[in-house]
Amino acid sequence: MLDLKELLSVLGIGIIAVTSIDVLGSISSRKMNFNYVYLSPFSIIVYGLIGYLTYPIATLIWALLIGCTVGIYDGTIGWRLSIILNANFGQYKEQTLKMNMTSRIVRMLFVSSFFGSIGFAIARIAS
Repeated sequence: MLDLKELLSVLGIGIIAVTSIDVLGSISSRKMNFNYVYLSPFSIIVYGLIGYLTYPIATLIWALLIGCTVGIYDGTIGWRLSIILNANFGQYKEQTLKMNMTSRIVRMLFVSSFFGSIGFAIARIAS
């Protein structure tokens, strides 16, 4: 049964998680001199977790909608936060700065829907 309050909770968890990764990752990558891109697995885990948490309360379509919403947020606002906080992009800095919004959004839609689907499938198998 669809529970909007729980769906919004999952959305909030996702946004808080990717914002934390973006902010803390940007600062720590600069201060500790490592490539910010190395934090990508943490974002992938968040998208999988969104799918996993959505399984008991909604359908795959809802899991994908929530995951893609978080992905769009991460590819726009999260990206901007990493730029403002001067994340260490290493050799990819120029490429990262030149990437247009459409490319970022399309990439994040693919990543979030793919790993969200995996999380949803794992929850389904586990139940």
